[in-house]
Amino acid sequence: MKICIRSFLILIIVVSLSGCWDQWELNEISIISGIAIDQGDNGDYVLNMQVINPSELAITEEAAGLSPVAIYEVSGTTIHEAAREILKEAPRRAYFSHMASLIISEEIAEEGLEDVMDFFYRDHEVRSDYMILIAKDGSAHDILEMVPRLEGVGSINILHSIEHGEQSTALIDGVRMGELLQKTLSAGVEPSLLGVSAVGDMEKAQTTQNVESTKPKGHRVLDSTAIFRNNQLVGWLDESQSKAFQYADGAVQDSAESVPCPDVGTMAIESLQTEPEIVVSMDNGPQISRGQHPGNFFWLVWTCRSGNECL
Repeated sequence: MKICIRSFLILIIVVSLSGCWDQWELNEISIISGIAIDQGDNGDYVLNMQVINPSELAITEEAAGLSPVAIYEVSGTTIHEAAREILKEAPRRAYFSHMASLIISEEIAEEGLEDVMDFFYRDHEVRSDYMILIAKDGSAHDILEMVPRLEGVGSINILHSIEHGEQSTALIDGVRMGELLQKTLSAGVEPSLLGVSAVGDMEKAQTTQNVESTKPKGHRVLDSTAIFRNNQLVGWLDESQSKAFQYADGAVQDSAESVPCPDVGTMAIESLQTEPEIVVSMDNGPQISRGQHPGNFFWLVWTCRSGNECL
């Protein structure tokens, strides 16, 4: 009897101390930093995955001067199927835990975000702190494939632009996967996502020519907001509308605006710690009128100027 008990305990210990039985070594995985999702001609999902080349990012003598990233284009009926197709081209298994940006095309967004959110939120390796953007007036892969000037990896360049922009302008308010899911599941709340556009010569912007001169051949612009209803893209807000929306939503940390002076000239105002107060009331059945109160604002006002003279 004692032998049986001891054998059983040993078996339990061996099973519980099995270690990292499903581990993957660094030289066995492809670290995905960003993904662009477009719609194929046959309705399939087309994924462009940006894979980091660690040896080229490290400042060592081993760097060979190659591109710090590689782009793999795969497709499939579902996103899960397409993600596995990378093994046909890449020699390593895709690893999503270090994703920085996810860019979705307008066509996919107009059909709905359910399938996209389902895969990326359910996958146990994908974290929920990466930025989600909608590509406006162009394909998502054009945005991802551009060679950035100040960052070696395009998806990380987008992430840093949003993080710094949130602290400096009312136009930019990044949304992460966790926030998107929370808004989607909340009753009476519809999500909005930051829009990104490509400007310039895309063929040259996706090569090293984009960083060989003082002025880039092409660049990304964060200048709009995508509006959703029932998880489907229904329209866009331009730059001024996006700023007004962020003020009303209480998402502005710090921003500078220009307003006309009482007599002549223009005055610059830096707004800090904005906390709008919105009151909703219903009149005559389904009609809803909304009044906005100033809330709490802290303003730094710069002197009105006309030309080079203070007024």
